[in-house]
Amino acid sequence: MLISTLPSLPLEMLDRCLESVRGVLVWYSKEMTVAVQEGEREKDEERKRELVRTLFELLSSERMGDGEKEISVKWWYDNLGLIREVGGEMDKQGRGEQVALQSRL
Repeated sequence: MLISTLPSLPLEMLDRCLESVRGVLVWYSKEMTVAVQEGEREKDEERKRELVRTLFELLSSERMGDGEKEISVKWWYDNLGLIREVGGEMDKQGRGEQVALQSRL
């Protein structure tokens, strides 16, 4: 998936790919919520949380260079409302309560 490539992208491509990731998050926030049948809502919510958790882990990984991390942190906070809408609140390890990327960097 596109998200898994983020740490290996050159700085020049990162902005464009993050915008594509934003498009995926927008789709998840709107289309998936509407399309899910009642019995599958829990699976849908888990998929959304996993998407955000994976994004969090990749953007805060040691594999990101300093320039890439700067762009990633700005993008994360610019899109924090959408991220929370899709994946809920997460803690510093990408689990649970709050979505705070900077503390991992």
